[in-house]
Amino acid sequence: MNQNKCFTINDRLILTVESASHLASSDLNGYSDPFVDIILNKYLERRTKIIKKNLNPIWNDTFVFYYMVNEKGPVTLDFEIYDWDRFTRNDFLGRATLALNPETTERGKSYSVELPLKDAKSGSLKIRYKVECYEPNKVLSTPEVPSLWPVTDFKFVTDQPFSQFFRPCIPKEFVLVSGDTYPCKEESFNTVFMNPQSGDVISITYHHMGPHVSFVEAEKKLMDEYLKSLKDGALKSPNGMFEIICRDEDVTHNFSKCPFTQAFESRCLTTSAGQHVICVCLTCGYACRVLINYVWISHGFILPESKYSTLLQVATRSEVQADSSNIEEPPTILP
Repeated sequence: MNQNKCFTINDRLILTVESASHLASSDLNGYSDPFVDIILNKYLERRTKIIKKNLNPIWNDTFVFYYMVNEKGPVTLDFEIYDWDRFTRNDFLGRATLALNPETTERGKSYSVELPLKDAKSGSLKIRYKVECYEPNKVLSTPEVPSLWPVTDFKFVTDQPFSQFFRPCIPKEFVLVSGDTYPCKEESFNTVFMNPQSGDVISITYHHMGPHVSFVEAEKKLMDEYLKSLKDGALKSPNGMFEIICRDEDVTHNFSKCPFTQAFESRCLTTSAGQHVICVCLTCGYACRVLINYVWISHGFILPESKYSTLLQVATRSEVQADSSNIEEPPTILP
């Protein structure tokens, strides 16, 4: 029996959705076009392919979940089966749930389970899974602020229309690749920078909150929309993936002097152009009713500490104009 009381960031869940049997017919032809939605811990979602005209579909689709930490107890896998419809809403065919207990799940051992469907006329779902532990040196970067900055040169962006009221401070090796043509101080806009050598991307969204919206409300709405766009894009790919690692974590206490009053951090793993990437978002609220989302996007499943610390520098060095005065003294970060 495994003695671990919880799964760690080194654990990976390898799940195969094998097949279903005796599904209910939903179409007029007496068949269904079933697919399965998989939800890990209520929000990490994947989807199988669609099997046309079949009540006993065989998928054999394998998924890897790279983040399965759940401090509140066992990891929960929810399966929802639907009949795909081209022009109308997909019909629900049944659901099943499986709880993975870290104390009874052996690392590296394969388990096969047949789950009876709930809320369904008939049917069952067959899956296979195992949990593997990856090397300790491949853990995800923690959201702690480093005590020392890497040796990186920065530059202010001063030649763009938004430079009159917002001056991003980015590493010198990054170049501007896209941005709104006519940004307005009282509205929202996005600008994107890329490192041509590494392919890393820094995406910055400037958003004016208005007089009656709190930072928490504005941050949640912005992140809801941003993460949904990433998820929708990822799930369009044949092997697309999307996993939220953390959301809306208050990291304001990590900063001493800074130009913003609040800072929340969110992280996710997703798919872009067929490749797996990690996105780390630092969303900052300013006294002048401006919210800015600084995002570092990098290939792979891990954001190195040097890149994370550089993102923090981008956020703390960038200047937001409040009325007629800019930030006067550079911010510092607690060691």
